[in-house]
Amino acid sequence: MGKKSTDYRDHLSVLIDFIPDPVVITDQTGKTVAKNKTAEEYANYSRQEIAGTSFQGRFLDASSLKENVLNKLSAKDLGSQELKIIAENGDFRFMESENSKIELDDEVFNLFIFHDVTERKKTEQALWKAKNDWELTFNSVPDLIAILDDKHRIVRVNHAMAAALGAVPEKCVGLHCYSCVHGTSCAPAFCPHSKTLKDGREHIEEVHDDRLGGDFLVSTTPIVDEKGRVTGSVHVARNITERKQAEKELEEYAKQLADTQVRLVNSERLAAIGELARQIGHDLRNPLASMKNAAFYLKKKGNNCTAEDKARMLDIIDKDIMRSDKIINDLLEYSGEICLECGECTPRSLLITALSKVQIPECVKVENFAFEEPVIIVDVDNIQRVFISIIKNAFEAMPNGGTLTIRSAESNFTVRITFSDTGIGIPEELLPKIFSPLLTTKAQGMGLSLAICKRIVDSHGGKIEAQSSLNRGATFTVILPLKTQPASTSSASFTEKDPLLHYSQ
Repeated sequence: MGKKSTDYRDHLSVLIDFIPDPVVITDQTGKTVAKNKTAEEYANYSRQEIAGTSFQGRFLDASSLKENVLNKLSAKDLGSQELKIIAENGDFRFMESENSKIELDDEVFNLFIFHDVTERKKTEQALWKAKNDWELTFNSVPDLIAILDDKHRIVRVNHAMAAALGAVPEKCVGLHCYSCVHGTSCAPAFCPHSKTLKDGREHIEEVHDDRLGGDFLVSTTPIVDEKGRVTGSVHVARNITERKQAEKELEEYAKQLADTQVRLVNSERLAAIGELARQIGHDLRNPLASMKNAAFYLKKKGNNCTAEDKARMLDIIDKDIMRSDKIINDLLEYSGEICLECGECTPRSLLITALSKVQIPECVKVENFAFEEPVIIVDVDNIQRVFISIIKNAFEAMPNGGTLTIRSAESNFTVRITFSDTGIGIPEELLPKIFSPLLTTKAQGMGLSLAICKRIVDSHGGKIEAQSSLNRGATFTVILPLKTQPASTSSASFTEKDPLLHYSQ
């Protein structure tokens, strides 16, 4: 190689250093003759390391070339290619090359000028990945999805929609949605897409379509261009056939359940009427029989009846009339309306008055530990009737004597009044039903006393509870709010729980 050629190369090396892009010059065998500083930085090799080495081996990822570069070295114009430039540390950059031949002192060289397109390639790859992910997601959704333009034409469909239409996605593009979905020549009146095009808002409709084979929940979401104009919509149809079928079955089941409930209520009502008739018949028959016998005695004796016998027979009739009257009054009281007339009082004052209205057996001791505080607002007469009933029951549970202990306590805006006796107690199997009507263990009475007590306490917004062990006494607790709002409590509110009140209304 002559001195002149060497000078050209030196001048060329200086000149290419001024080019900001990487530049490489090779001879016809592919060995590097010159490389500018930018190329050195990209390849991470020094100029001494590069000199005389293979351009392809040092800088190019041969797998990225469509054809081997060396096969083109004899061509007049190598043209443009996209390559990978590999650095010593293994890093690479995507480069777009402009390739040409130059002649220096009758010797031909290859000139490669590279433009770094790594960021562009990364952006393209990211866009490709995003597009691929979007298409994968779009086609994986089981809902029927179509993108429609403002002329009701299909722009794109997912695989589920295409399968429902019996075509591949590409064959659906350009078709009118109403034609291929509904088989009509125009959009139906309920079409949510038409509504979205009109007002630019999302719309949802439930649609039954035999062509698609079921019921669908169809929604349309507007697609808006940069000027705010609605250019189409995303049309999503979710198959709700199974849900609609389940709803239909549930409605039928609810209807059957309602019918069963009506039959059950009627059955309970008839049973309650039968029990009521039996109880009334039993309780009224005894005093009626007694009165009939007394009347027969007076009639038979006539004028021969002594004054003493007349008085005794009339007393029997009078007591039996009172017993019959109580039976009827208890029934009317239980089934009738409770009207509260509330006033201020204290737990102790209520109990002192209630105790004064009952006859305390000589063998029973009453201990009243109720307090004067707090002041409560209740219907005094009705609450006293509750206390009197509980006290009388306690006395009857202690035929051989015992103690009735009454206490009161304030807690959480309520007052608790407890009645504890030392009587025979209540059988365990009867405790859950102790406040039910027609439940009694006595020879006389209809078993409405405690049921009436519960209604009165409930009407105050309170509770009544019972605890007992057989032969160990019983404790009844009445819990009342400190302030009861005066209100009329109709028996209608109890009829759903008590079939007896269905009959009494």
